[in-house]
Amino acid sequence: MIEKFGICLEPLTLESAMLVRAWRNSPKVNRFMDFKAYITLGQQERWFEAIVTSTNVYFIIRKGSTPIGLIHLNRFDTDKKTAYAGLFIGDEEFEGTGIAFKASVALLEYAFEELKLDKVFAKVHKDNAVAIDYNKNLGFEYDGAESGPFQRLKINSTAFIAKRSYLLNLLTL
Repeated sequence: MIEKFGICLEPLTLESAMLVRAWRNSPKVNRFMDFKAYITLGQQERWFEAIVTSTNVYFIIRKGSTPIGLIHLNRFDTDKKTAYAGLFIGDEEFEGTGIAFKASVALLEYAFEELKLDKVFAKVHKDNAVAIDYNKNLGFEYDGAESGPFQRLKINSTAFIAKRSYLLNLLTL
């Protein structure tokens, strides 16, 4: 569990994975995802079982006792010390509140300081201008094409450390 900036990143449980399923099946979240098909209960249970036995880390973003969204690191490459980060806000009431930004800074600190990663990637739909701008504000930069309509953004540990003070200042505004 990571508690910072007035929020909590809580490891995903089977119960919270079912909430993630509801969010993922909503058109607002689903439209920019790679996997767009309806996620069944069985599919979600199998997905959860696969991630809990992997090196991937998935967290529910909470403000107090309210679950707000999902943030994660997956697709680890231990030789290159890299992983992919992803996030979505499932509870529309919390969009635009800065909680996603706080969660992202906390996750990047975890990735670079605790896990000692050298680089973190983000796979973003090329038509999701809000997500592209969001990641660029965090310090990510374009790194090339991904599969289909997605592009890859990256941030390395040096760039994050250089931008960290600026990001922390934004969190206090």
